[in-house]
Amino acid sequence: MVRYRYIMENKKTAKEFYVQLPDVVAKTHYSTSTRLLAANLMENPYLTVGMYLTKLSQSELDHLCELSEVDDTDPKLQELIVITLMLLQAEGTIVTSEDDVIDHLSTLKLMIAGVSLGRKGYIKVNYENLSFNDDVGDLIVFEKLSEGEEDV
Repeated sequence: MVRYRYIMENKKTAKEFYVQLPDVVAKTHYSTSTRLLAANLMENPYLTVGMYLTKLSQSELDHLCELSEVDDTDPKLQELIVITLMLLQAEGTIVTSEDDVIDHLSTLKLMIAGVSLGRKGYIKVNYENLSFNDDVGDLIVFEKLSEGEEDV
């Protein structure tokens, strides 16, 4: 499911983590939304995190929130790692170390929490800025709502 490709980088061999999308679709222990994400990425390989999170139903977002809160030793965390890697692939971000995977997983957890708060009306979410790519690193993702304002 999660595989490595060995790439040559400045005459050094490095690992590149990637997900075999057909394997994810076939694994029935993953949620329907995770398997559907994999199937959709097989058809349309480009997707930003913001576009993905925007399209989630409330029950799908609740499922991601539950996955975000499991202990690091819980086997359910594998599903969130696979989602993270699929979204990284969809944005064209190459991951070459386990530390990068952990960093991006933490970032996705933060994004999920923010979107959940946004849907509850506590903050404004700038979905177009939700991405793993470095070029959005200085952009505002979550904002405090002005009095009387509601995020829709």
